[in-house]
Order: sequence, then structure tokens, then C-alpha cells
Amino acid sequence: MKMTIRSTTRMFGLAALLSGLIFLANGSHALGGALPLSDELIVTSPTGGVAADIVIPEGGAPNSESSAVYAPLANLNGTVGPGQIAGFAAGGVGNVSYVILTEAPGEPADPAELPPVIFHGPNGDVVVSDLLLSGVSTVIGPFVAFISDNNQDLRDVLGLAIQFGPPLRVLPETGLLQDVSDATAVTFPGSRTQVRSDVSVPEPSNLVILLGFAGLGAIGSIWHRRRSAA
Repeated sequence: MKMTIRSTTRMFGLAALLSGLIFLANGSHALGGALPLSDELIVTSPTGGVAADIVIPEGGAPNSESSAVYAPLANLNGTVGPGQIAGFAAGGVGNVSYVILTEAPGEPADPAELPPVIFHGPNGDVVVSDLLLSGVSTVIGPFVAFISDNNQDLRDVLGLAIQFGPPLRVLPETGLLQDVSDATAVTFPGSRTQVRSDVSVPEPSNLVILLGFAGLGAIGSIWHRRRSAA
């Protein structure tokens, strides 16, 4: 029975340690499934139906990512290439509102993407990850657009948006769905708007839990060695 207890303790320690290492190796893929590898815009109508669910594919070269656009009067419900959002906005936009999503702390710069865009906000400079813009364009009518950082439109449209005043919010991206309905309240009354931005590093809270799993495994292994030595 003594050998059985020791063997069980050893197996528990090794299993916990292995689990912790697997969690750490997977990083952001732990805890509730993998974080998205691309950006997403979701618009839910006042009746509860999904009016738009648009995923922005990852680009492999600078200025290669598209933008998500929902403009029902123009039959736009999908992605458009770089440069098009700036064209829609340049034609004149009313009722403008926008939300800035900032890069997560520790997010590494991607050499395959455009240089970072810096927003000089009231609380200091932040690196812009994505931009949600909503308004009524003279070209496409009422719209909401989600623009990623690997798209020249981000810098150009942000410059235009700033002319209309400060953003509704400056939000740190989380890799999870974030509610930005206040930005589309005038353009699409009663609708719910959510965005998701890709994150390649674990969030601090997730990292603490990941380290906890690894620590649990280490404690189990040490406990086994001490009991064996005794």
C-alpha cells in the first residue's frame, strides 16, 4: 500500500507538471479555447438576429489586410481591400463616432506588417491595434467599419476621425468580444456592435492561471521527492 501511495503521488506530480507545461506552451490557446487569429466585427439587429458577422483574414505582407464593413443600403456586408474605407470617408461622413483599440502590453511588433500607428491621447501615447468607425457616408450611407493595423486605412481614417473630436473610448484589446455599441447607437439604433481583435500574448490574468498550473506540477514533483527521501 505504501508503494501504491508513493506511485500515485509521483504520477500526480508528473501529470500536474506536464499539464502546466502544456498550458504554458499553448499560451493564449488555453482557458476557454484558442483566442482568434484574426479580427472580427459582429452587428446584432434590434430583433436579436445577426445582421453581420465579418472576419478579417490575416495578411502576410504590409498593407495586405482588408477591413470589415457593414453598410446595408450599399449592400456591403463583408470585407473590402486597403484604401476603400478612406475613399468612403473622404466623400463626406456625418454622425461620426469611433473607438480605438490599443495593442496589448507585450504584443510583439510584426515585421510583416505596417509600422505601428500612435494615437496621442489625453492619457499619453498608445499603439493603435484597430479602429471602429461609424457614421453616414455620402457614398455608402449608414455604415460601421472595423479597420486593422496592417491596413493603410487605419492611419488615414484615424486622421480624418480625429477631426470630429475625441473618440468615444480607447480600449485595450483583449482577444475576446468587446461591446462597442455606443459607437453605432446613432447610425444603427437598437443594434448591438461587438468587435474582437487578435492577441498573440496571454493576458495577465490568464498568465497567472497558467503559471499556477505549472507551479502545481512543480509542487507535486517536489513533494514526491521529499517523501521518497524520507
